[in-house]
Amino acid sequence: MTSKMTLPCDAAVLVQRPVSLCHHPEPCLTPSSLHFYLQGVPNNYETDLIYPIVSKAAELAGLDYHTANPAAQTALKVIGDHTRAVVYLISDGVLPSNVGRGYVVRRLLRRVVMKGRLLGIRDQFTSQVAEVAINLSAACDSQVRIWVHSETVCKDTGMPQNPDAPAQHTCC
Repeated sequence: MTSKMTLPCDAAVLVQRPVSLCHHPEPCLTPSSLHFYLQGVPNNYETDLIYPIVSKAAELAGLDYHTANPAAQTALKVIGDHTRAVVYLISDGVLPSNVGRGYVVRRLLRRVVMKGRLLGIRDQFTSQVAEVAINLSAACDSQVRIWVHSETVCKDTGMPQNPDAPAQHTCC
């Protein structure tokens, strides 16, 4: 008589992970969580991969990230994370559009601009925060600067001054 052995969910996931990295059913350290653990910061947004972008956005908004209220900190984190994502997407040739991956880029850029406006940034700023992200990844892709600058300036000028007003899309 054979009995069918069932594994709990964690054990099923554990089977797929390398044994050297994870010896128990608790979640293992991913590369990104390992990165902030090694740097001694509380989250991914404060690592050297994203914090310079967050810091530049805070500077443009006239805020100090560490003393800002939680809502402002969240908006700054969104700007940092989304800007970094947009830089890599555009460097891969994904341009803002109304379909597919281009729609994702467009929505990410709009959200960056919206969060900046909510923080009180009224001038064009996406190219400035994108420049920080580009400098962080310049060793990876030398052509990223040309693509990203033209697209982020285009998107920034197409956004209304009032974040609640509909955008007039002139180029994206």
